[in-house]
Amino acid sequence: MDGRRMRFETTTGKRRAPRRIRLARTVLFLIVVAAVICVAIWGCGAVGKLIEENASDETANEDIVEDEDAAASPNEEGNDSAPSSASEEAQPDPYARFSALYYYEEERLDRYLQYEAAHPELAPEEVVWRVDVDIDKPFYEDVIEIAASDADSEQTLVNKHFKFSDDFEPAELVQVDGDYRVTPGTKEAYERLRDDAKAAGISIRAASAYRSIDYQVGLYARYLNEDPDNADNYSARPGFSEHHTGRTIDLVGPSGTLRGFVGTKEADWVRENAWNYGFIVRYTVENEDVTGYESEPWHITYIGKEAAALMRVEGIGSLEEYVAKYVRHTPPPLSPQ
Repeated sequence: MDGRRMRFETTTGKRRAPRRIRLARTVLFLIVVAAVICVAIWGCGAVGKLIEENASDETANEDIVEDEDAAASPNEEGNDSAPSSASEEAQPDPYARFSALYYYEEERLDRYLQYEAAHPELAPEEVVWRVDVDIDKPFYEDVIEIAASDADSEQTLVNKHFKFSDDFEPAELVQVDGDYRVTPGTKEAYERLRDDAKAAGISIRAASAYRSIDYQVGLYARYLNEDPDNADNYSARPGFSEHHTGRTIDLVGPSGTLRGFVGTKEADWVRENAWNYGFIVRYTVENEDVTGYESEPWHITYIGKEAAALMRVEGIGSLEEYVAKYVRHTPPPLSPQ
């Protein structure tokens, strides 16, 4: 037995551990390896989960940033539509200076703008009513013929834009101050005006009244022949004269002439008092650019007491303005105080 141990030790150079110990070491080694593997596997899972959570948080943060950016700067697909629409609704009307007026006519907007550009000195209110009665058009161009149903109205507008038909005659005419003829309403109002003027020490009488279209043909031709450059400034063309209405009277004072009426106390009295009887002084210095006629303080036109009083109270300087505001359009009712 000692010989075998000797040989063993001689062969290996050292003494081997017992088999049980070697087995125990092997088992321990395997346990350690298994533990390391488990730890490694768990660690990978935890790290993966952590990475996944971090990625999720970054995605959420990116979504928040995108939402904030979208709120601050709407995108093209949809977010910009609502703010844009709201912006459009809040946009003020660029033409409110016109459209706020009750006599504004939308189809004339381009003409309002053009007339305003040509006359920057005029307020929007004046631009609108002038265009409404065609003052923006050249005289005697694009003329409109007055409808038969309107021809005998007390507020019929006849001027260089609106004319009577060639066969027009007033429905009824009566004589006044001799052989002059006017409508019955005009006669009654004129006689009261004349008599009240006389009572105030003012002497006036009619020097011209109704004129037929045929008569105006000869009269205008004579003026045109004598003064071709200026005839249109003081004489109406046939069909365009207020004298066709039977509601117009030319007055004279003690001088007996139209020009002699200018600057007299008679002219002053008529200017200050004619409206009380339903008359207006039709052609004044102030409305020459509207009517196209020189001032004629002797030329009075009957439009009715209510209309004449309203023009006086409102400071309306021409029949054109009155027709635009009160004949062709109806003012809104006054708000209760």
